[in-house]
Amino acid sequence: MNLKRKIRIFWLEHGSPIIMVAVALGIIIFIVQTLNKYALQKQEEQQQNQASTSQNVVASETIEIEKMQEKETVEKFIKYNQNNQIEKAYSMLSNTCKQALYQNINMYQEKYFMQRFLENRETEVIKQEGNTYVIQYFKTEATTKNKTEAVAIDTCKIETDGTIYVQPNE
Repeated sequence: MNLKRKIRIFWLEHGSPIIMVAVALGIIIFIVQTLNKYALQKQEEQQQNQASTSQNVVASETIEIEKMQEKETVEKFIKYNQNNQIEKAYSMLSNTCKQALYQNINMYQEKYFMQRFLENRETEVIKQEGNTYVIQYFKTEATTKNKTEAVAIDTCKIETDGTIYVQPNE
């Protein structure tokens, strides 16, 4: 018998089961490929969500740090004044503030420092909108060292370059 005839007889006897097995394997391969693509898409979406979440966390932490640094800047300004370091306090003022209110250090000392820090006063810094803070000055009773009502209240704005614009409220 020749080889072609043997193959033909084998195919006639076993052809339909071979076709069914081939079709079944094709369907199984198709299903596995589809599920694999779906799983990869889900994994990419999760990674993107995690990346955006971590970016949001970093952004909010950065904002919190900036707010803390702004308040620390205002408190540093107050400390310089309380410790009679007028030059350092004056150097923290923005150019806009200096031009509008205190053209020189003597003017600053006379119009602001002498009014707010001549007596030893307690202060409180309160955050307002954006980069604006309120500084409240309290007289303290000598015997109890309790704060009384606010003697003066100033508005303080942190400029983009980190300097301060202090607006005394008379």
